[in-house]
Amino acid sequence: RLSGRHSEPQNATAFTLALAIPFAWLGGIQTIALAAAALFLQMYFTMDVCCLLLAACHSPGWRPKWPQIKPWQAGLAAAMCMVTMLLLNPLLAPWVMLAVTLTAMGTSYLSGGVELGGGEAIAGLVYSIALQSLHALQEDLQLAEGMGAELAPLRWRPQLLCLVPSTHHTDSSPHAEEEADLNASVLTLLAHRLKEGRGLTVLATIVDPQLDFTRTEEGGELVVDATSIVQHRSLYARAKHRLARLAEAAELACFVDATVSAHYATAIGVVINCVGVGALRPNTVLIGWPLPEEDEPADGAETTRYACEAMEALERALAYEKAVLLLAHPRVLPERIFPQTKDGGVLDIWWVSHDGALPLMIAHLLTRHELMRRYKVRTYMWLERHEALDLDVAEKRLRTFLHALRLHATHVELLAQAEELVGESAEERALEKERQLNQAMASRVLPETMLVITNLTAPCAAHVKMPQMYTELLVNACLHLPPVLFVCGGAAEQVYVA
Repeated sequence: RLSGRHSEPQNATAFTLALAIPFAWLGGIQTIALAAAALFLQMYFTMDVCCLLLAACHSPGWRPKWPQIKPWQAGLAAAMCMVTMLLLNPLLAPWVMLAVTLTAMGTSYLSGGVELGGGEAIAGLVYSIALQSLHALQEDLQLAEGMGAELAPLRWRPQLLCLVPSTHHTDSSPHAEEEADLNASVLTLLAHRLKEGRGLTVLATIVDPQLDFTRTEEGGELVVDATSIVQHRSLYARAKHRLARLAEAAELACFVDATVSAHYATAIGVVINCVGVGALRPNTVLIGWPLPEEDEPADGAETTRYACEAMEALERALAYEKAVLLLAHPRVLPERIFPQTKDGGVLDIWWVSHDGALPLMIAHLLTRHELMRRYKVRTYMWLERHEALDLDVAEKRLRTFLHALRLHATHVELLAQAEELVGESAEERALEKERQLNQAMASRVLPETMLVITNLTAPCAAHVKMPQMYTELLVNACLHLPPVLFVCGGAAEQVYVA
C-alpha cells in the first residue's frame, strides 16, 4: 500500500529493513540472498503464469500484455523459474510456494468478497468497448435512414419491442394468468423466429395497479397512500420476473422492461418512444391481437380489453413511425401456431401495399431460422384496380425483390382485384377490401400453411374510437386462415432496388 507525501511503499520498505538488518548483524548474508532470490523467482513465476492465462483465455483487462511473447514462451519461462528455485534450495521452494498460496487465499478471504482492481478494470474496459460500439452504430444508423437508404439498401434490421399482455388487476385468477402467459408465449416464440435479424429484442409489459385515491379534507387534493409505492415496487418486480421466465421458456436472448401505470395509453406511448438509446432503440413493435372464439361475442369484456390495449399500442407505434408486426391468432397453445419441429410447412406472403417490401423481408428472416428453413414460400402480389401496372412488368419487379432479399419462392402469382370497392364510408370499403382479399387467400391456402404474412390496413379514426370495429375487420381478414402476421412499415426499412 502506498503512503507518505510522495506515495511510496514506506510500510513495505520498513518491513523489509526489519527483516534484513538482524540477519546482517548475525552474518546471515547468504540466507538473505537465498530468500531474496526465491522471492524474485516467485514474482517472475507469478507474472509468467498470469501472462500465460490472460493470453490463453483472451481475457480483457488493464494488466500489461506483451504481444511479442507467445503463450508457450510464458509457460516455458514459468517452468524455468520453478526449476531454478528448486536448484537453489529444494527445501525452501515448496515453503515459498505454500506461503504465497496461503497469502493469496488470506487476502481473498479478508477482502470480504469485494471485487478488486482487476475486476473493476475488466468492467470498465467492457463498458468502454460497448460505448464506442454504440457510437459507431449510431453513425451507421444515420447512413441507413432517410435519403441515405438509397445508398445503403438492405441495412435495416428489425429491433423488436415485444409488447406482452399482462393480467388485469381486477382479474388475478390462475385462469386469467395462464391465458395471459399463453398469449405472451405466442409473441416470444415469434420473436425467437426473428432473431436471425441479429437485432435488439426487448420484452415489455404494462401493469395496471388498483390504486385507491382519497381526497384530503383541507385542500381536496389527491393523496396516494404510502402503501401504493410498495405495491408499485412489488408489481414491477413480479412483472420483470414474469418476463424473464417467458424469455427463458422461449430461449429468447433479450432485455426485459416493465412499467406500472394506471394510464395505459400514456404508459404505452412512453415505452414505445423512450425504450433504448441511440442505435439500440427498437424500430419495430410486435403486438399480439387474440381473436375471439366462434362462440364468444365480439363485444365481450376480455375481447374488448385486449382490443383496446392493442389499439392503443398500434396507434402510438404508427404515430412514432415504427414498423409494426401485428399477429392475429386464435387463443390456442403456442406450439400449435409455431411447432417446435423441423418438419416442413408452407409460408404464404400476400404483398398488398407496394410502398415497401417489409412482408418479403420478414419472411426472409423467418425462413433463416433453423426450424423454418424447410418451409416452402409462396408469394402473391395483389393489384388493385387503380394500379394500372402491366402484369409482366409487375412480376419482373416482384422477382427482382425476391432475388435481392434472397427469398426462394416456390410459387409466384399476381392477382388483380376482381370487383370495385363499394361502400358509403371508409370503414365499409375497408371491410369490402378485406372480404375480397380473404376470399382469394382462403381459396389458395393449404392444410400445410402455418403462417400468412400480409400488409396491415391502418386503423382509421372510427377504429381508434371503437376498437371492436377493428377487431371485426381483423376477424373478416383472418376467416378460414391460419394465424396471420400483419406488417406495416415506417420509412427506414424501405428497400430500394434499381
